[in-house]
Amino acid sequence: MILQYTTDEYAKALDICRREKPDFLQAHDLLVEAKKMGDLRATYALATWYLNGNDFIERDEKKGVSLLKSLETSNIPEALFDLAVSYDYGKFVRKNQKKAFSLYMRAALLGDTASCDQLSQYYSEGKIVPYDMKLAEAWKLRSKQMQENISPPYRLKLL
Repeated sequence: MILQYTTDEYAKALDICRREKPDFLQAHDLLVEAKKMGDLRATYALATWYLNGNDFIERDEKKGVSLLKSLETSNIPEALFDLAVSYDYGKFVRKNQKKAFSLYMRAALLGDTASCDQLSQYYSEGKIVPYDMKLAEAWKLRSKQMQENISPPYRLKLL
């Protein structure tokens, strides 16, 4: 069974990470268990740990991008945005701006404001898509809105 969002293990890992003195080993073990159970949010959390590194995990962008690629069909806008950036710049994947644009679009439609900003840039530069200042301005305006105002209703209870 593939879960789109959280398991108890994921929620516990988040709680541990929010503590004044987090136990990253325990949080990591919970995230790994949640990932095994199909929790895509846990997979994304682990991906960000590898992409950025932390006190427990040494930065390993290749592994982080590999985890992001496993989330390509998910509805986790932050994961889609991060994967789009990888394709946009060719970080540990073959550079593919059409794929990046598609991922930015999906993430933007799911409420990711940074993706809205990227789409504005694509349209204002005529990059991959035809130059269209009206669309560029519309996406720029959307990028400045609160995430809660542009997310699909089912996501609002998760934010």
